[in-house]
Amino acid sequence: LNFTTSSLDPIAIKVQILEHGSIYRYKELFGALVLGGMYILIIFEIIDRTVSAIVGSFIALAVLSALGDRPSLELIVSWIEYNTLALLFGMMIIVGVSSNTGFFEWIALKAYEMSKGNIWRLVLILSIFTGVVSGVLDRV
Repeated sequence: LNFTTSSLDPIAIKVQILEHGSIYRYKELFGALVLGGMYILIIFEIIDRTVSAIVGSFIALAVLSALGDRPSLELIVSWIEYNTLALLFGMMIIVGVSSNTGFFEWIALKAYEMSKGNIWRLVLILSIFTGVVSGVLDRV
C-alpha cells in the first residue's frame, strides 16, 4: 500500500485484514434459511409466534458467531428500534381495549349493513377502511 499526503506531520494508519472462511460467502443464504424456518414455525403454529421470534433471533446470532462475525452486545442493543416498539406496544393496548368493547364487531356490522349483503361491496368497504387506517398508522 502506498499513501501520499500533503501534510508535514506523520500520519498513522491502522489496517486490519479480516479473513473469513469459504462458508462466509453463504451468509445471506443462512439468513434466508433462518427466516424461512421462522415463517414455517409461525405459519403452521408449531410453537408460539413470540417464542419463534426469540428462537429465530438466537439462531441468527449463533449463525453469525459461527461464521466469525459475532456482534457485541452494544451493537445488538443499537439494532433495537425503541420508537417502533413503543408504537407497537401502544397499538396493542388500543386494539386490546377496542376488541373488549366490541368496536371491531360494530365496524364489521356497519360495513355489512353498508354493503347490503353484496360480497364485492363488502370487500371494497373493508379495503377502503383498511387503507384509511393504514394511512393514519403509516409508521409501522
